[in-house]
Parts: sequence; C-alpha cells; structure tokens
Amino acid sequence: SNTAIIAFLADLHIANATATKIKKAIAGYNKISASVKTDLLLFGGDYLENNTTTTKEQALTLYSYLRDILSYCNDKAPVAVLKGNHDDNTMHTDYINGLIDFETFWAEFGNIDDDRTVRNAGNIEDCYGYYDIPNQKVRVFYVNTVDLPQKLIEATNSVNYKGQWDTGISIEQLQFIADNLKFDTSGWHVMVCSL
Repeated sequence: SNTAIIAFLADLHIANATATKIKKAIAGYNKISASVKTDLLLFGGDYLENNTTTTKEQALTLYSYLRDILSYCNDKAPVAVLKGNHDDNTMHTDYINGLIDFETFWAEFGNIDDDRTVRNAGNIEDCYGYYDIPNQKVRVFYVNTVDLPQKLIEATNSVNYKGQWDTGISIEQLQFIADNLKFDTSGWHVMVCSL
C-alpha cells in the first residue's frame, strides 16, 4: 500500500506490423498489471527500428501500427509518452524525405498521453513533463534528452541536430523542472526518468 508502481516500456523498435517482441512485452505488462495496480505507465521512446533507407512515410506507417498495439495495454494506468533518439528518423539521411519533426511525432502519439500528466503548455510537443502520485507523494518527471532546436535546411538537405547522434536538454525544459520542484506540503519525493 505504500509503494508507487511505475512501468517503463522503452526501446520498442517496431520493424513491421507483426511486432512480436512488442506484443510479448505488452502481454507481460498486462499479466502483471492484472494483479498489481500500476500508478504510471511510461512509454519511453525509441519506437522505430529504422535505418538509412526508412522514409518518413514508412516511419509514419510503423508509428500507426505501434499506436494500435500500445492500445492493447488493458489497465487504466495514466500514460506518458517520451521521445527517444530514433524517433525523428534521422538515421534516414535524405532529411527532406525522412525527418519527423516534434510536431509530427506529437500528432502521432500525443493522443495516448494522459490528460492527468502535466506538460509545458507552450512546448507540449517537446515530450517532457511530470505526473504526480499523490497518495505516495511522488512526482515523476520524464525528461526529453533530445530536446534540441532542430531545423531542416532544405537547400542542403541537412538537419542542424539529429536525434540519432545529438542529445541535449533545453533551458526551457530545465526551467520547467525547476519551477515544478515546489510543493505545498512536505514529504514529497522526486523521481526523474529519461531514455
């Protein structure tokens, strides 16, 4: 009764519609969550099993498959969606035809993010935020380590920051975390999760 249960499913790396590995992981989660109440389910990013030939269209098709598969989680735990280093598809070096920007990523996965999570309203698609487990006095921050000011440069078919190789946390994200470390009552604990 005095334990916070947080499930963290990351590095799903969907390669095709079959997604046997992912279905097994979710079946395992469902089996556990049937007997143990989960306080928070984090989908931790790295959703794509991509390579240098994965076009944006192919990546978005894989996202569509994955979004359907994630709905197989059969409990009612709040869900938070993070972004990983594979998820902008910058392994595909034809960036004009491959890049998935933050807004497109959020459009694909934001609908499964629970409205009980707290996001930076001005940067909701940047995939960081927190969730409170009030009965345990635990605030769980989830941090985006590929929170970079990414720009597609069409003239040279290049990108200034590539999630696959570049990492960073913006000052806005750090400020959001700092601003939300204040509590009205004592006894709270903070947990930080990232991929």
